[in-house]
Amino acid sequence: MDGNINKEVFMNLFGIGGNLVRQPEIGHTGQKDFVNFSIAHNHSKENVSFFDCVSWHEKIVEKLVHAETGQRVEISGWLKQERWESKEGKKRNKVKLVVEKLQTWPKKAHTSNHTTATEKSPSERSSRVSAATGGGTVDPKTDMVEDIFK
Repeated sequence: MDGNINKEVFMNLFGIGGNLVRQPEIGHTGQKDFVNFSIAHNHSKENVSFFDCVSWHEKIVEKLVHAETGQRVEISGWLKQERWESKEGKKRNKVKLVVEKLQTWPKKAHTSNHTTATEKSPSERSSRVSAATGGGTVDPKTDMVEDIFK
């Protein structure tokens, strides 16, 4: 690594997981496509944070075209503050998550007493995740995906 790292930019990183709260919106500017989406991150049942996200990466745009509301995602990237003036002349700002990496999981199918994902064997879960995401393996002890940002 180069010794001339801008530490302000270097430290502007995040990684978070959550569920899509609305259908992603694909947009176009010039020759580049982008996607806007929002996620809900549950700290607990009573404490939920909502984040607006954007990505300009072609593979992320393609992947989110088929995403569903409620689908689980893990994202990483950097923060961007947008500033503007309202019609009333008030200064406004908002922080958006600019997504550089994305991992998605199929939406869990719920039944009256359980979710099907918890009943599958580790090898079935691993196959499901690999088929849905193009990579990653499931840790049978935690039911979490390992190596999601390859």
